[in-house]
Amino acid sequence: MVGTALSYGGATLIKTDSAGNVLWQKALGNAVSLAQASDQGYVVFCVNGEVVKTDVDGNKISFFYAKVDALAVLPSEVDRVNNSAPITETGVRQGIITCDGTFTVVGNSIGESNETYAWLRKVDSQGKILWDMNFTGGFRVSSVASTFDRGCALAGNLKNNFWLARLDSNGNQQWSQNYVYGDPLDTHFIYSMAKTEDAGFILAGTGLWQSSGGMIPWLVKINSIGYEQWNLRYEQYSGDSFTTIVQTPDEGYLIAQPKTASIVRTDSSGRELWREQLGISEIASPLGFPSSCIISTKDGGYLIAGTTSESAFMIKFSPEKALEVAPIVTLTSPQSTTYGTSEIPLTFLIKDQGSSLSYSLDGQQAVTIGGNSTLTGLTVGAHKLTVYNQDSAGLVGTSKTITFTVNTRFPTELVIAGVAIVVAASFSFPLYLKRQSLQNYRKRGLKSFIKKQNLVSIKQNKLAWTLIIISLCFVLVFVQLFFPYAYYSSSSTRSNKSFEVGVSYVYERDNIEQIYNEVSHIKDLGFKVIRINLVCDSNTQSSYLNTLTDVFFNAARQLDVKVALIVNNHNNTNDINYYLDRWGNDVAYVQIFNEPDVATSWDVGALFTDDEAGSKFNEIYAIVEQHNLSAVRYTNFSPAFVARTNLPIQFSEKLDFVGFDVFMDSVLTVSPTMIHLLQKITNKDVVISEFGMSTNNDATQSDYIIRGLNLFKNMGLKSCWIVYWNSVDNDYGIRGRLAEQKIGEWIATNAQAA
Repeated sequence: MVGTALSYGGATLIKTDSAGNVLWQKALGNAVSLAQASDQGYVVFCVNGEVVKTDVDGNKISFFYAKVDALAVLPSEVDRVNNSAPITETGVRQGIITCDGTFTVVGNSIGESNETYAWLRKVDSQGKILWDMNFTGGFRVSSVASTFDRGCALAGNLKNNFWLARLDSNGNQQWSQNYVYGDPLDTHFIYSMAKTEDAGFILAGTGLWQSSGGMIPWLVKINSIGYEQWNLRYEQYSGDSFTTIVQTPDEGYLIAQPKTASIVRTDSSGRELWREQLGISEIASPLGFPSSCIISTKDGGYLIAGTTSESAFMIKFSPEKALEVAPIVTLTSPQSTTYGTSEIPLTFLIKDQGSSLSYSLDGQQAVTIGGNSTLTGLTVGAHKLTVYNQDSAGLVGTSKTITFTVNTRFPTELVIAGVAIVVAASFSFPLYLKRQSLQNYRKRGLKSFIKKQNLVSIKQNKLAWTLIIISLCFVLVFVQLFFPYAYYSSSSTRSNKSFEVGVSYVYERDNIEQIYNEVSHIKDLGFKVIRINLVCDSNTQSSYLNTLTDVFFNAARQLDVKVALIVNNHNNTNDINYYLDRWGNDVAYVQIFNEPDVATSWDVGALFTDDEAGSKFNEIYAIVEQHNLSAVRYTNFSPAFVARTNLPIQFSEKLDFVGFDVFMDSVLTVSPTMIHLLQKITNKDVVISEFGMSTNNDATQSDYIIRGLNLFKNMGLKSCWIVYWNSVDNDYGIRGRLAEQKIGEWIATNAQAA
């Protein structure tokens, strides 16, 4: 622990063992913050801006000064109200080590108009300032924390109000919010901030309310984009405050009350569960910062540190008895909509893997599953689904019950089978009628067959001419379909030197903590585009789905990765508008509609008619158009477009390019011909918008994808986007498989930035 010495030259850095026995102590200046470095040494941040690096035994290795304005003694705002708090020095308030090994230091100063302002400095290990920011106009900062996207958040006060701001890794302000409560004369102060598992923040502090006649402890829960989710006043503890807070494993909170020397335990909504006295009186600086500290220990317990009027103290709490909090489960698929298929993915989000996962369909007995799955054999009509997550203690978490509908699907397979039978019969019937003639040709032998009279008979034989013409047609079709594949597979004369490779990422199936690292890894492999689904909740702004999307776009923005958004025919108008309002400016490509040539009508369970497809396309296009985005517009088509060429011709008039989807080896073989046809009828560039293979065989998958990348690059195409980075059962996903390695190697050798 670190702090300020009671006398000149006294210890300000103390190391103890797990039982609290002092191992060593050092005098390193008036310290306000401590962090452990990657080499197990320590970094001490002092109030005057000195940053001291020590070894594991506390011996000073190096130091530098972060730029700090002249220190001054600043009367506390609280002091003016009830004269109960000490004066507070300006200077450094806290420092943290960032993921890249640099330091973020925050503090307070007084401006020329005698008004406080907060500042933040990003410095490297030699003390060079990389960038800094000032928040002028009455700001004070009390706490800083790193965020999941490698940026940081600052908490404190704007004059009389709570304040929280968030910055990205380059110091760009993402948002700054102040939270106003009560009468204008009431003052509020944040003393501690903690990150929460949902990528939001919890603020702990106090409010000085005229109506109550004194201080009231206060908690404020904020989501990832700065909106308040709830706030609670603890009027039962009038005259006290909350000075430090940590989140517990069950997403509740543990908070210190310095004046009454207590800790308070709450659930995730801030409801008090229990309160414990520390057995210490006369806590010094009950409203100062930092007057106390709570950390979680490796054994699941907690350590509380602070000061009395004469000394520092540490108190160790053993792990608490597990609270009966049911595990959380959030259903992401199916959704409350209509499906035109009897097979629907069953996907959900869980914080911790329970000992038993199951689901109940239409009130039937629960079916045990090992994770994300697929609902099969669904009957036509409405269905109700609930997912359960039972932990080892027997507590069961229940998802929200979803009602969805399955409609009858048009029997496409029967039509195809019928056509195949008719074609086969058309060839078989004339062969049957002329069977005798063919047998006679065989008896005569080849030599007699090529005699002049036989050739004359062939010329006069309609069946023979028919078979010859059919054979020639087959040869022509074979050459037309397969020769381009052989040519482009073996030739690189038209190779595109700026070939762009992308990948589809289903980030809504990952945890918040994973997303930034996944995006970073995708970029490191050389992918230039990440293709995503439209994931949001337009009804609840603070929804977990919106938080996931915020975290994804923060990562994509900071890492400079282009994003391609998929707008499907089943996305509703409210969601599309909400999404584009909130994230549209971060999107590089917008896919309007998904495979309209084979898109299923959610109303009648069959393929869209041409009029339905056109109407839906125009509806989505109009929504995208009114948002005036700089994003490039496209629509992707399946190989079935050859039977409905009117759709790509019609839609391409409003598109910047068209996409083509390739999923099977047979389609890959004939894709050059289809791509050329798509280019010719639309007069647009073609991008391979979905390319992949569903297989458990890693070698087969990677070989297929590499062959495709070579083919599309040699054809002179601009881009190929692979599906998927991750998928439900990972049959399509390349993450963690041989294909990930092979594609990364291929990109490093063949592709350059477009």
